[in-house]
Amino acid sequence: RSVLAVALDGRLRNLTPEPGSHTPVLAPGFERFVDTSSRFNDPPKVRLRSTLSAAARTLVPEKMALKDVLLPARTFTIASRFGPLDATVLFPPAFNPAKRYPAVMYVYGGPDWSTTGDSLGILYHQLLARAGIIVFSVDGPGSQVDNDEHERLLYRNFGPGSLLGQEIGARYIASLPYVDAARIGIWGWSFGGFETCYALTHSRLFAAGAAVAPVTDWHLYDSIYAERYMGKPAYNGNAYARSSVLNSAGRLNGPLLIQHGTADDNVHMANTIQLLQQFILAHESRVQFYPYARNTHAIRGLPQQRSVYAHMLDFWREVFFGRSVVRG
Repeated sequence: RSVLAVALDGRLRNLTPEPGSHTPVLAPGFERFVDTSSRFNDPPKVRLRSTLSAAARTLVPEKMALKDVLLPARTFTIASRFGPLDATVLFPPAFNPAKRYPAVMYVYGGPDWSTTGDSLGILYHQLLARAGIIVFSVDGPGSQVDNDEHERLLYRNFGPGSLLGQEIGARYIASLPYVDAARIGIWGWSFGGFETCYALTHSRLFAAGAAVAPVTDWHLYDSIYAERYMGKPAYNGNAYARSSVLNSAGRLNGPLLIQHGTADDNVHMANTIQLLQQFILAHESRVQFYPYARNTHAIRGLPQQRSVYAHMLDFWREVFFGRSVVRG
C-alpha cells in the first residue's frame, strides 16, 4: 500500500517508493507528511516526507531488536474457483511438520479490505504462534481490493457471500498433514467479529471463535454502510435475515469469546447485548463475554489492550490444549 500524488493532468507519482504498507499523516498545508511503514517481517519505521519532492528523513528507525525475534510470515496463494486467493501463514518456532498443530484463522471478510497485505500485522499473532498455534489468513474473493466483480459477491449477501473465502481457506488448511482439522479456530474484529460469529453458527469447519466488537445484525449498523451493500431492509429483508447472527444463535458450533467496548460508537454495544440475549434463550452456555467500560470501537489503553489479547490467548489455550495460562 503506497501513498500517491495525482497531478491535475492525471499523472500519478508514488511518494513512498519503498515496498511494504505505508500510512500517512499529512501536515497542514499538505506539503509534508509523516509516513509509517512496515513489511511482513520488518518492524515499523517512521519517516518525514515531502509531497513536492523525493526528500525523506528517518524519524524513528525500525527496531532491530524486535526484528531479530520476529517469527517469519510466509505468503502464498490458494487455488479456488474464483482464481488464486492471497494467504499468509505464521508457524510456531521449531515447527515440526510431523506433528499436528491447532490453527487460528484471522479474518476480516468485508469488502475492499485485505488481511494479507505486506505489513507487519498484529503482533498478537506472534504470541499465538509461540504458544504452539499456526496463524493463518486468507482474503476471500469479496475482499480482493483489485477485483470489482468478486466484490459483488457480497452485494446483498453479507454472511453467505463473505463466508465463501473463509471456508475455502479452512478446507485448505485442514487438508495439510500438520494441521489438526478438529482444532481450527477463527477470530476477528468489527466486520471480522461478525464473520467470526457467522462462521461459528453457519459452518462446521471451525471449532471455536473469538469476536471483538462484532456486528450481529445489519439492521443495527449505520445505514450509510449497511444499505450501500445490503440495500434497504424494506426491499431486501430476506438478505438481512440470512445475514443475522441473532437468528442463528441456537446453532452455535463451539465455544465463543466476545469482547466489546460499552461506548463503541461504530458497532454499537446493542449488537452484542442482543446476541447474548439470544444465546440465553437458546440455553447456550459456551459463550464468554468481557465488556470494556467507557471504551470505544478500538478498545484503547494499555491495560485494556492487554486484557483483550490476554483473554484471547487464554481462550485458545483452554480450547486447544485444555489449560489456562494468562489471565488479564
